[in-house]
Amino acid sequence: MFLALLCVPCARRLRAASMTISFCTEDQIEFWRTTALTRQTRGCLGIEDVIPGRDLVSPFDGVIVRWRARLGNNTDAQTVRIRVVRRLDPDEFTVISSGELEDVAAGADTYTFPARLPIASGDQVGIEAENAKVIEWREENLIGARSFEYTSRPADGANTGVPGFTDNDASHTFNVDVEPDCDSDGFGDETQDPDISSCNPAGPGPGPGPGGGNP
Repeated sequence: MFLALLCVPCARRLRAASMTISFCTEDQIEFWRTTALTRQTRGCLGIEDVIPGRDLVSPFDGVIVRWRARLGNNTDAQTVRIRVVRRLDPDEFTVISSGELEDVAAGADTYTFPARLPIASGDQVGIEAENAKVIEWREENLIGARSFEYTSRPADGANTGVPGFTDNDASHTFNVDVEPDCDSDGFGDETQDPDISSCNPAGPGPGPGPGGGNP
């Protein structure tokens, strides 16, 4: 299964083979250029609200096994990560967990990162940039879409609060692949777990045939 999510203004949407869940304007870019006075290491968190025709939540409990991002020309070298979130209110989320920090280079490029991050049915994914760095991570002119960007820098288990920006007709250019985890060992069944035999235990063998058993 595939969930799509990214963080870039003017970036293009990615496509994936499984299920897709998708997710700054010049003013936002300038905002992030001027945030260097804070000592926070993490920057904005982008989360999708709606994308017409796209699934934004995981339909089952599973594991995010990889994710992709497409970033634009003005992107600074920085670290980015994905975060599993759960909707609390129409425009607020609780952050459930966070993936590993991944390096991206300056300029435009497309990235694929391995992951092993559990996700529950009904949860979705956001993408987070580094503080005081410019990132191009959005697709514009996507009619009917709406995405949020949060400046609150919530820790895992905390709430995002209300968004700092609401972007209409735009989505973040990233996506994630989600696989089932039938034995709940934290590994995706399709590409990460070499042994899922416990999910389909062998039943009892056939009973004795005619005339079998003790005399």
